[in-house]
Amino acid sequence: MEAKRIFIGTSGFSYPDWHGTFYPPDFKKLKIHELQFLAEFFDFCEINSSFYRPVNPETARKWCQYVSNNEEFQFTAKLTEVFTHAPGRGNKKSSSPRKPSVTRARTLMLRRRDFEPIAGAGSR
Repeated sequence: MEAKRIFIGTSGFSYPDWHGTFYPPDFKKLKIHELQFLAEFFDFCEINSSFYRPVNPETARKWCQYVSNNEEFQFTAKLTEVFTHAPGRGNKKSSSPRKPSVTRARTLMLRRRDFEPIAGAGSR
């Protein structure tokens, strides 16, 4: 039986309170992106921003470049809150609060396109 791989990482990467704790106090002097630093220690990061808004393809490409020093690095992403949460939460409207529908499936398909740069970067 093939051994299963367990990825350990973080839920997001850009948090001000991580500077001086996880990221070194002089992090800005290093002139590297948070993901580049994180990829030195972890093989995994969840993309939190996808829950709130579509991922910009150019940003996704940059993320892949930042972690390219770690060939094992993987991303995972949250589905948009419109897909996963019932309506009435803030000003957002859910595509379907109770069961999957054509509209909900279309929402998922559109969000998948947001991640094509990451999928196209190999195992990332």
